[in-house]
Amino acid sequence: MGKWCDWLNGHGHSGVGVIVRDWERRVVAANCLPLSGRMTVEETEAIAMEQGIILAKNLGLEKTIFEGDSMQTIQAIEAKEVRSVAGHIVRGILQNLPSFQEARVRHIGREGNKIAHELAQFAKQLDEEQVWTSIIPDWIEDMAKAEGTG
Repeated sequence: MGKWCDWLNGHGHSGVGVIVRDWERRVVAANCLPLSGRMTVEETEAIAMEQGIILAKNLGLEKTIFEGDSMQTIQAIEAKEVRSVAGHIVRGILQNLPSFQEARVRHIGREGNKIAHELAQFAKQLDEEQVWTSIIPDWIEDMAKAEGTG
C-alpha cells in the first residue's frame, strides 16, 4: 500500500491520495480526500497515512504494509512520538495498528508513490472524498500500468 499527500498549494488546500495494492501489486482500492484550510506538511502526510489505515481496515485486510514517502511521519509512528505538530494524528494511527493481524510501516521514495501523488493532485479539485473499492477507474488502472506495477 502506498500513499502520498501533497504539499500545500497557493490556495491553502491539500489533497490526500491513497492507493491499496494486493500482494501482486495490483490496485484493489483508492481514495482521494480533499483537505481545506492551512495544515503543515507534517499533518497532511500523517493524515494520508491515517486514511490508508482506515481504508485497509474497512477492506478487512489483516496483513498489511503501510508505505509513505514522509520519513518524518514513518519515524514518528515507529517512535510512537505523539508530541509533534501531527501528534494527535499519529496517536490515532497507533491506536488503529493493533487491529491488524500484522501491520508494518515503511518509508518509500517519492518515485515509488507516483499514483498516490496523482490522486492527491486530483483530490484538490474535489468537493468531497472519493473512494473506489470494487471498480477501479480506468485512469487509475492506466497509471498503474504506465508505472509498470499494475
